[in-house]
Amino acid sequence: MKGLKSRAAGLFLAAAVCASLLAVPASAAEAGVTAWSDAIGGRTAKIVTVDMTPGRTGVVSLANNSVVESAPAKGIIEAENAKGHTVVAAINGGFFDAYTKGAAVYPDNCPMIMNAVVKDGVLIHSGNTATLGFTAAGKAMVDWVTLTYQIALGNGFTVGGNWGVNTYLSDPWAIMLFDEHLTLPVDVPASSTMFYIQNGQVTQAVPGGSITVPAGTYVLVYNSAVYEDERGHNRLPAVGMSAEVQLTASGTDRDSEWAGVREALVGGPLLVKNGVNVVDGQGNQSFYSDPKQRPDGVAARSFVGVTSGGSLVMGVATASFRQIADWMVANGIQEGLAMDGGASSMLYANGSFIQPAGRNLASVLSIVDTGSGTAAQSPDASGGPSPWAVAEVQNAISKGLVPQDIQNSYQSPISRQDFCRLIWELLKQQPGISQKLQNNAVVEFSDTSGEAVRSCAGLGIISGVGEGRFEPDRNLKRSEAAKILALTTQLLGVADRGEQYSAFTDRAAFGWAGQFIDYCGVNGIMNGDNGAFRPEGTFSREQAIATVLRIGSRYGQP
Repeated sequence: MKGLKSRAAGLFLAAAVCASLLAVPASAAEAGVTAWSDAIGGRTAKIVTVDMTPGRTGVVSLANNSVVESAPAKGIIEAENAKGHTVVAAINGGFFDAYTKGAAVYPDNCPMIMNAVVKDGVLIHSGNTATLGFTAAGKAMVDWVTLTYQIALGNGFTVGGNWGVNTYLSDPWAIMLFDEHLTLPVDVPASSTMFYIQNGQVTQAVPGGSITVPAGTYVLVYNSAVYEDERGHNRLPAVGMSAEVQLTASGTDRDSEWAGVREALVGGPLLVKNGVNVVDGQGNQSFYSDPKQRPDGVAARSFVGVTSGGSLVMGVATASFRQIADWMVANGIQEGLAMDGGASSMLYANGSFIQPAGRNLASVLSIVDTGSGTAAQSPDASGGPSPWAVAEVQNAISKGLVPQDIQNSYQSPISRQDFCRLIWELLKQQPGISQKLQNNAVVEFSDTSGEAVRSCAGLGIISGVGEGRFEPDRNLKRSEAAKILALTTQLLGVADRGEQYSAFTDRAAFGWAGQFIDYCGVNGIMNGDNGAFRPEGTFSREQAIATVLRIGSRYGQP
């Protein structure tokens, strides 16, 4: 590692220019909601990270509360806000028939949702592949899961299973369930029988006809063959009989949790499970029957991931499913899936569209604050630190190292500018730093005039990305953090020990940052994840605070 500082500027500038990103400014409008950008597959991706704080959850927002209509995303979000809570972030939902023309007619010429949807704990549309769901507590889950319904009848029998919900089936043995979310008329053959269910009770049984389901009502349809069979076994519903509609789930190691989800929608394919790229998993194979949707095809995509701490990472990118999955793994996402793509791709945060949709949408995944505990700004109520980081965060705050507006959303990625602010708070406390700064040339950037960035640049521990820019709001990569921390530590007087190598297992991925990563590893400044450093991964606020405190405590002046 000899000559680390003298070689740093050229290496960092070259790498940064190659990785130059279109920055998306982070917004402080909602606690724990951060907009940023990163490179996926060599192209700029727009990302929103959301801390799932108390009172915050995901809901499926439908166009006009319907499974067969579409509307502008702006109107869908405004309608969700009108329900009495705040949409802090949103992304387009799953697949629907986006290519119909003329007057809408169910089922063949309408923007019908193609896969499963759960609203308020009730399955309102059939179809299953990769599913994102939210429990009553706001916990997000992703699985290949089969969501079905069953109706517990007062005669001791159950109806439902894999038959359709708001999905018309012509099979004479089919049983279908329709509710108020099917807002277009459905023509049920006269040979079928319809059982109306209201308030948990069968209220009437009539022959099939053209119907629009009233609010608060289910219509359970038996086609001709199954009706005759069930009548022969004395298992038919009857007027006055109780009928309780229930959600069921199967195929996962947490079926009981899935059976209790409040909101869910299907996308696909599943990209990451248990921190591993599963793009080639068996559960995805039916999805790839469409040549445009194969794992290595590059197109406009949208995606949602869940971190180990329960935060959501939502994004839009022009990339392949495999590239997105690899990025997710590198950034610590434990489970994630794709949503609809193409012109449907949309991303929203803090009151504005980061990526507007190119068409009307049938559904939107809205992340909402329900008003139960989300307004508080203390760390514990608004993205508090992980258990391992609590003591270090509190210690750093007590030493004046953490600006007030960085004292929240601790598990979210830190921006390049905010990391410089932490470094500068440490350096300001060190004797002789002001004199060193005065002796160096002033460095200016066109996209930030912040004191911390200018000072760190003047001291030679950070560089721009070319063309006079710094990209202050872009998320800091771990490789960039290693470079800044290594040079800061040298500035504090830690001598270069010569060529020494860290024990990280992913050395082949270090690239230009190898000498900085080795320096941080050898000096105990940065740690890995299960032996790997993950240079392209993000660096959280709490990790940044801990490392700045660490080098200050070991090598700085009190």
